[in-house]
Amino acid sequence: MPAYKILTIESDEVFRVETVTLDTVPGFDSLFPLYRAEYQSDSLRGHSPVWNKEILSARTYGEFCDYQFRDLVRLRFIPRDLPESWRACLDFTGARMLKAVSGEDKSEDAEWTDWCMKDLVLDVYRLRYAERLALKDIPETRLAAYRYLFDRARISPLRSVEVEMVNGLGTLFLAFLNGEPCQNFVIDLEKDAITGD
Repeated sequence: MPAYKILTIESDEVFRVETVTLDTVPGFDSLFPLYRAEYQSDSLRGHSPVWNKEILSARTYGEFCDYQFRDLVRLRFIPRDLPESWRACLDFTGARMLKAVSGEDKSEDAEWTDWCMKDLVLDVYRLRYAERLALKDIPETRLAAYRYLFDRARISPLRSVEVEMVNGLGTLFLAFLNGEPCQNFVIDLEKDAITGD
């Protein structure tokens, strides 16, 4: 989520923080012709471009940043952060993962079949870097499915890679979701407190 923060010093002990999100940035796409040329040049030389050229169809700065973030997760964060054993499960739909951790069959339910574990991993990173601002990019129905999946894995008697993966991702997801206020908040040094505004 592209954004910046404004810090207002109210006293020696109290600071107010406001988050301003960005979606409209004039000229964000002015270099797109050069990126197209780079992509085409790499393709002609037989190099496989690593980045997703769909980024060049972005209509807003927010969309552009979302494409870029998806590629960061795919190309850098997943290879760096996820255990090799988890990566085999990334294409599992939510329904398939729920079946693996609890035996429940939701294979006929679109709320469980229209997303996969890559989406859950992406959303964990969204929350890590944008915290509650990321909720605008996570559908409410999917958020409910994630919570249900986390609960089923937490109480599962099974010992498997799938249960381990869901428990690990669930711990991170809920910690990032329920952290300190981060959008608009007040830091009070005298009270040693951060409070939502």
